[in-house]
Amino acid sequence: MKLFTIFFRITVSIISVIFILSFINYSYVDEEVTKIIRQFTKFHTQYPQQKIYLHTDKDKYISGETIWLKAYLMDMASQLSDTASKEIYIDLIDCSQKVTRTIMVKNNKGFASGEILLSDSILEGNYLLRAYTNWMRNFNNDFFFSKTIVIKNPNYENIITSKSLQAIKDDNESLKKSEKQISLSFFPEGGSMICGLLNNIAFKIENDLGYGIDVNGSITDDKGSKIVDLKSVHQGMGNFEFTPQVGKNYVAQISIDGKNKKFNLPKALDKGVLFKVDGSEKDIIRIFIQSNREPSATASNDVIILGQSHGKILYMSKGFINKPIKSSISKKLFPTGIAQFTIFDGNGEPLCERLIFINSQIQTKLDLTSETSDDDISYHLKISTPAGLSKKGNLSIAVTELLPNQTNMPWQSNILSNLLLTSDLKGKVENPLYYFNPANTDAFQKLDLVMLTHGWRRFAWKEILANNFPNLSFSSFEGMGISVSQETNSALFFPTIKNEVFDKEKIKNNTKQDRITNKLSGPNISANYFYVGEKAKGYGSILELMKGSLPGVSVSANGITIIGMSSFRSTEPLIMEDAMPTSFTSLSQIRANDIESIEVLKGADATVYGVRGMYGVIILHTRKGNPKEDTPIAQSQKTSALKFQIAREFYVPQTASWNYKPMDFNIPRTVYWKPTIITDSTGVATVTFKNKTDVEKYSITIEGMTSTGEIIHYYQ
Repeated sequence: MKLFTIFFRITVSIISVIFILSFINYSYVDEEVTKIIRQFTKFHTQYPQQKIYLHTDKDKYISGETIWLKAYLMDMASQLSDTASKEIYIDLIDCSQKVTRTIMVKNNKGFASGEILLSDSILEGNYLLRAYTNWMRNFNNDFFFSKTIVIKNPNYENIITSKSLQAIKDDNESLKKSEKQISLSFFPEGGSMICGLLNNIAFKIENDLGYGIDVNGSITDDKGSKIVDLKSVHQGMGNFEFTPQVGKNYVAQISIDGKNKKFNLPKALDKGVLFKVDGSEKDIIRIFIQSNREPSATASNDVIILGQSHGKILYMSKGFINKPIKSSISKKLFPTGIAQFTIFDGNGEPLCERLIFINSQIQTKLDLTSETSDDDISYHLKISTPAGLSKKGNLSIAVTELLPNQTNMPWQSNILSNLLLTSDLKGKVENPLYYFNPANTDAFQKLDLVMLTHGWRRFAWKEILANNFPNLSFSSFEGMGISVSQETNSALFFPTIKNEVFDKEKIKNNTKQDRITNKLSGPNISANYFYVGEKAKGYGSILELMKGSLPGVSVSANGITIIGMSSFRSTEPLIMEDAMPTSFTSLSQIRANDIESIEVLKGADATVYGVRGMYGVIILHTRKGNPKEDTPIAQSQKTSALKFQIAREFYVPQTASWNYKPMDFNIPRTVYWKPTIITDSTGVATVTFKNKTDVEKYSITIEGMTSTGEIIHYYQ
């Protein structure tokens, strides 16, 4: 059943600045208005902002599977594909905030595809996928793309040690404590509560894991008298109105788990400017401004209103507050996404700010038809406008197994919710998909609560008006080819309490084996691993070490073969450096000391690489520092050895080779993945894959961008 299909046009207006001097007769643009425009333009010209989105084949995996992904890199101002940065870095980070894998993919006109192979020994848990460019590293890592994925390991009991189990217990205790820690934050619309005026106050109550908690309570004054009821309406968010009085303090009183808790409201300003914005009507945005300051013919009573979106000023007006101001602005001026409205005083100082979400009219649609034969399934795609005009686009498609009772996880997102919403907000937005599902008729009202309780993060007005611009560590988009890990905001993780019940005898044996493994530094620990260790001493390249020292492999001046490949001995195996294919000739350029271990795969073990692994696979695992040390990702991690990854073609394994039952873990299997689908001049493309699995029902996700900046998301 088709759940929802959404398309938003986000191409910005060609009008960059619109002056609507509606409050009073202003026939000129004064110095403060000019300064605001100049500094805003300077910031976005010198510091263009990028956004990245990763489309993955799914959000839940099992050890041994591959995370298939496609990166979409966008220029925020033009809303078109970004071509400036050459490299895109992608990190896989575990729940202890350690980078376990980093790959580098090459940006090709705003698009790149890649993969991360999950080892059989990977620990279970929630992981964070993070993507960024070198240019984005000039700014706060809140700009990086991030999404939580779940990884299960059926073999977990055979690899868990007493140390790992203790870490799980410690994590569980920490998570349980965080679940019980409650915070209540208040967000007066516009920024501050103003005495003597009717204020709209939004609030959010959540635990330290970032999950909203629905509560009832009341607001009382400092004498205990009830002022107004307090009730959350969506994921711990809600709002109320009241008029604070000079000299009084106010308290929120709520009851959670049978315990009464009190939280102080922010102190109200005796004098100030009240700012309210209503975007609930279809075509217009209504603005209300009120001040309790004494009227005077000075600049302090002037106000400048600025509306901007995607790095462009799209509305500006100036007036004099001698009475409450009511005005309206056409929504047609703004593209789909977050619009930021700021009020400045006559001296150019920012006073109030308000975010609203603009949902523009649908401009583009994707039609999908299919046909099935005994051997193949074909999908025919067509991108067009409601008027029937064709659109060219660059898309990716994932076809996965649809399991019974399959539901969205609270952290799941898609290309719409990321590029249009979460990439421009501080903090974590719980269940962002809710606001982009047309079935939720109250989505706009609840999304407005998100706008009221989350802050803009792209820049601070006071900083750019004072000419305090960011220092650039990377002066050009090309970067330096070295990925440096940065501290990750732990709020981006959505943790879960992990299982800690395991067989004690198993743990004892695993711990013993782990100690043996850590002591060895050269001989084979398992049938297919060769640990380099101290053997690197005395060798220049890894090729020199491999000659005569790598069991099961024959190395000569002319090539390399895996012994025991029968009639295939004369054919070179697939050679990988981490997840990136390399060549035999490149082995002489890789330092032996840079390699931690060598893995040799053949037969069934190599089938994960499809036809490319039919002659065996040799994987060089590069050093990531001392594995016995706990190295936080805040520490710089050189990866100068990174090369552009060349992604494998998606390979559908035979049904018999799936060694687990999806129902056991509630993890769907991916039956088809194609990262690059480019429609022709008529907006049409066709993809075909083999219908050779036992999967009964499919889930289809198509995401992408058109050549003119429309974002496309299709789910069926």
